[in-house]
Amino acid sequence: MKERVIEKTADGSDTLFIPDLNEHYHSVKGALTETQHIFIDCGLLAHPNSNLKVLEVGFGTGLNALQTIQAAQEHQLTIEYHTLEKYPLNLDEIKHLNFHQSPYFEILHQAPWNEPVQIAPYFTIIKHQVDFTQLPLLNIG
Repeated sequence: MKERVIEKTADGSDTLFIPDLNEHYHSVKGALTETQHIFIDCGLLAHPNSNLKVLEVGFGTGLNALQTIQAAQEHQLTIEYHTLEKYPLNLDEIKHLNFHQSPYFEILHQAPWNEPVQIAPYFTIIKHQVDFTQLPLLNIG
């Protein structure tokens, strides 16, 4: 895996940057703002059902999952969350991200791979450590 650097975005939240690829994991205008607007408001909360299965390609920092847990609890949405990640973050990277204020942050990152883990009353995650281009069909319903 190429070197990853933690950077602050315009809203004060962290993102990761891969210098060799000149690529950020999130918008430099705001990682938290991007997740809330795109993933939660225009995606999760725009769906009419309250029992959902989510597939995320790239667990990364866990920010999308973290915000989904919060939304699930606030709106009583039952979420089965599948996330795919080829290059999980290491412990040093995780502990330096500024999302650790949430009580769920460490639990998400410490959850074992490839098995369902109920993180909160309305939220279960299955983290699949896999290259999505080599992904066998998942039976997620």
